Amino acid sequence: MIHRCDDMLRELGLTPCHGILPTGHYCGLNPQQHTKGVISGRLVHCTNDEVDSWPDIKVFTRFAARALDPSLNDPAQPFWRQLYRENMAAREVGHRLHVRVPRRYLVMERLTVLAGVAGLPNTVPLRKQAYDWARR
Repeated sequence: MIHRCDDMLRELGLTPCHGILPTGHYCGLNPQQHTKGVISGRLVHCTNDEVDSWPDIKVFTRFAARALDPSLNDPAQPFWRQLYRENMAAREVGHRLHVRVPRRYLVMERLTVLAGVAGLPNTVPLRKQAYDWARR
């Protein structure tokens, strides 16, 4: 189950950067920013580390989902909705990469979403879907 970040990013149609842009110029970010991971459109500044554990795959799929859909970073949305949408997008990234993060690694996210939707009416956008996902 060992994957390289570069290979997976390219499979998703994203361009990895490790300090040198595809044009051959330096990108200008410091090494710490590459270690943390920074998204600039479809260009992803990161290190070419191995993704060899379920927690790593969980982090990578969420990171790649944010790179593919910048609207996931909308601070105007309630936190539970951001978390739910990010997990659904990460699940899609996992389907494209043929990996699936086991349920036990999503317990905290599910509990957070469940707490966020508690007491809200079903007329709130994505409330019912988020509740159903969190209860699974």
